[in-house]
Amino acid sequence: MSSFQRKAAGLNLTGYAGVILLLLSSCSAPQSSGGPPQQASFGWAAQDYQGDVWFTLSKGSTPEFDFRLGGGGSIAEMRNATTGYSEMLSPAYQAGVDTDRVIQSTFWVDNVLGSISAPDERFNLDLAGDSTGAFAQFLSLSHSNTATGIQVDVYSVNSLQWYPQLNSDFAGSDPAPSLTRYQLLADGTLKIRRVIRVPNVLLKGTAQPLAQIYFENWNPVGVGRNVDSMALSMDSSGNPVQWYSPSNFPYYQNWPMPTATSGYAVGFKNGAAQTEPVIGFVFGMQLAVVDGSAGGSTGTTANDVLNSMLVTNDGIAILPATYVYNAIPGSIVDMEFRIVPRLTAGTEFAGTVTSQVSEVAAPAVYGPSYAFSGEMATIVATLNKDVSATGVRTEHLGAYW
Repeated sequence: MSSFQRKAAGLNLTGYAGVILLLLSSCSAPQSSGGPPQQASFGWAAQDYQGDVWFTLSKGSTPEFDFRLGGGGSIAEMRNATTGYSEMLSPAYQAGVDTDRVIQSTFWVDNVLGSISAPDERFNLDLAGDSTGAFAQFLSLSHSNTATGIQVDVYSVNSLQWYPQLNSDFAGSDPAPSLTRYQLLADGTLKIRRVIRVPNVLLKGTAQPLAQIYFENWNPVGVGRNVDSMALSMDSSGNPVQWYSPSNFPYYQNWPMPTATSGYAVGFKNGAAQTEPVIGFVFGMQLAVVDGSAGGSTGTTANDVLNSMLVTNDGIAILPATYVYNAIPGSIVDMEFRIVPRLTAGTEFAGTVTSQVSEVAAPAVYGPSYAFSGEMATIVATLNKDVSATGVRTEHLGAYW
């Protein structure tokens, strides 16, 4: 059996026409007598529809947002269901390239540069694929209903340098196997966890020190309702307090998460947070943790930061990331964040975003000799095996649901 045919059983549930497979409660909350009506509850549906995997967030019985899984397990579309399913992600920078303006992870080795001229010569593997639109290799997908909500796991592996000119320079390097785990939480939050195996990097056949690697959550948003600004704090009603517009938007500023942020960033339209869609990105306030087995002779360290940038062709990118210094090949980096999409800001949005801050686990780095147990042992064993796995290059994952 090919690696990409692996598929956990998950739930064997079917809905109308075999489409809706998993559904959390999405009914309106009951109204109490004699008092104001309670706010309708949120609910998620996960489904295979016309060859793709979709997550749909509803409030009561009304769909508000949906997300399509794409190459490598990235999020290829994020749509506003109330405006004709208008796209919330930034448009592709080039026709036919569906590997960049997607919600994904990116992995750089900042200190290792290829010898062939490219726009960026660093060793760089992205979750979705390369800059020409060639997709990473999808390996498996599984789904289940857990105590905290619907869970979807996607394993993939990428060996393609973002700039193909550099593939020959880094020939023989390990690919980057990864797990992307989505958890669809009952409060209308999308939790995303990414676990990646650090590759052994060869430059012209010679192993390179990993003095500085950079593992980033890449979130380019904006086109659907012109999300063009970023708030680092808001009041209890969801109004931006500390915020940045296109005129002063920060570019790769490396703000330390625990000291320079409130544990979240909010994408919104300048001057319209209370009337247009807002997107909360919650990355927490905890310091990155490095297990002692990752230290080696040089001592591995890590720190977590928030970066951002304006995206050409309308939009912004909000980029929580972790730097790892003096890493050892075969180490494991484990990082999570959360997305809270809403049609407008308000007290519920502000409360949900701020309450999620304390729920986010600290980024963690484990050495290759670390003795994992339980589910994490299974995840790491799978990633180690996937270094030599082959899969299918596709952004349409519905057939594997």
